[in-house]
Amino acid sequence: MLKNRFYLDYNATSPFSTSFKSYLEKGDFPFANPASIHTSGKFSRKCLNEVNEYLYKLFKLDPNSHHIIFHSGATEGIRSFFEAASDGDAIFYCESDHPAVLACANHLKSRGVKLIPMAIDQSGNFELDKNVELAKAWLESNSGKIFANFLYVHNETGVRCSLDDAISFKNTTNSFVHVDATQSPGKIHDWNKVSDKLDAYTYSAHKFGALKGVGFSFVSKSFPYESLLVGGSQQSGLRGGTENVLGAISVKMALEEIQALDLEAIEKLRDTLEVLAESREDVFIVGKTSKYGRAVNTLNFILKSKRADISLIQFDMAGLDISSGSACSAGSVEPSKTLIAMGLEQYAKNGLRLSLGPLNLGHEEEIIQKFEKVLRKL
Repeated sequence: MLKNRFYLDYNATSPFSTSFKSYLEKGDFPFANPASIHTSGKFSRKCLNEVNEYLYKLFKLDPNSHHIIFHSGATEGIRSFFEAASDGDAIFYCESDHPAVLACANHLKSRGVKLIPMAIDQSGNFELDKNVELAKAWLESNSGKIFANFLYVHNETGVRCSLDDAISFKNTTNSFVHVDATQSPGKIHDWNKVSDKLDAYTYSAHKFGALKGVGFSFVSKSFPYESLLVGGSQQSGLRGGTENVLGAISVKMALEEIQALDLEAIEKLRDTLEVLAESREDVFIVGKTSKYGRAVNTLNFILKSKRADISLIQFDMAGLDISSGSACSAGSVEPSKTLIAMGLEQYAKNGLRLSLGPLNLGHEEEIIQKFEKVLRKL
């Protein structure tokens, strides 16, 4: 980490967990192909099996009802789920979903898959009743199946949804439901409490302190899963390619560390920064009134008088790494699709996001002072 800087962008990516960083420094880790039958290969297989057992236990899912599929991250996990959709089927999604979902849905249009946008309100809440009626209306005039994406914790706003709503949507529409749970580990209190009633959950390791290029999904064995990557018979033929043993180990180490994370302390820091932001009359806190609350580490606020790219420069110069929901490139700012979907189009270029994590603890006063100083300048 750079000196005199504080990283407040954990929703974009997270630094390695301290345990995995120490493990890497030792340099003695399994390298053999876990499919090999020699002793080194068997050791790699043993490491993978230990990770699988840990994940089933941590998330309280039954290996008889759900597969664990390791992959390259949430983008692949999401795409793999929707691979089962074909001509005449429909993907139900929200315009505020992660770009990986939107790009996947648009790609599958060429197969004849229909795209149906679902509703969220101005606080980012999933509008269950409206979306159920939308699905029922589609089913009345179509014979295909519905594949729905449900964003558990929003990467930009931190707004969380209820898995009970996802279950209700599934049961009343007889649809397949995928839960994008990428932002949940270590960012909500009950992040490892999931339901076996839903079809799939997808996670990306770099969001919680493990290696980039690694992720995993729980997929119900009753779901008509079709392998996206066809190759060898790895992972019971569900995902071709030699398993990333080191990546799997990094997942276990990072999640073990998150289990001991002081989320109350992170939430307290977030709330303090939020109060400071609200001291300005031109600030609007995004998602504060959401029905099921927000990720404890996330603060998204609109500075009505300043475009995000201008504000980001000031925070960066002060030594605070934060981000915007807008894509900044070549001196231009693209409007946030999330804020537009929430009815905040007027300020779609003004949103700022802070997302906190473990390395911020112990430095609260310094972060608060820097944040307050920038707010006074803007």
